[in-house]
Amino acid sequence: RCRPTPTRSGVRRGGPGAGDGSSRSSGRFRLLRRLGDTLLLPDSYAGWIGPALRAGRKILDRGGVELIYSSSPPDSGHQVARRLAAESGLPWVADFRDPWFNLHLKSPPTPLHAAWHRRAEAKVLREAQVVAVTEGWRRHYAELCTRAPRLIRNGIDPADFAAVDSGGRAADGEEIHLLHTGKLSLTRSARPFF
Repeated sequence: RCRPTPTRSGVRRGGPGAGDGSSRSSGRFRLLRRLGDTLLLPDSYAGWIGPALRAGRKILDRGGVELIYSSSPPDSGHQVARRLAAESGLPWVADFRDPWFNLHLKSPPTPLHAAWHRRAEAKVLREAQVVAVTEGWRRHYAELCTRAPRLIRNGIDPADFAAVDSGGRAADGEEIHLLHTGKLSLTRSARPFF
């Protein structure tokens, strides 16, 4: 139902920083990152998959879980969610805030790695009941799947904050806490927010 991400040589090349270390890594760290990309699939968080599966199974055994939700990167999160959803029979929402392929900071080191990543991404796109994407990646993922991905917007829904006063407190007096789970590096800045 989904087509793999196309590449010319099998190795995806991105924009600035893709494998050349121009803006993200330098020296020894660049070498370690490349070694990790070669040895650890799907990403440098692969060692987390086993412990995350065990923790997820314990949570599922307690009951009360209605669906499984994963967000990436890291792509290993989708690997964990895929297994837990298959084992539990629960619906699964896979959120691609950034694409598995074509992210300018990540490029598979060999055609073999690229093929592995294409297959793994296709399994997620095929098996998740809902694939959620941000506006910038909607067209990319719409071309890969037969069912349209659902849009998740970055930002806020003003209706969620209708009862918040100018001091940042809700009508019931509770403080409002904001969480940013993305990166504030390279081309992104928190300056407009602050």
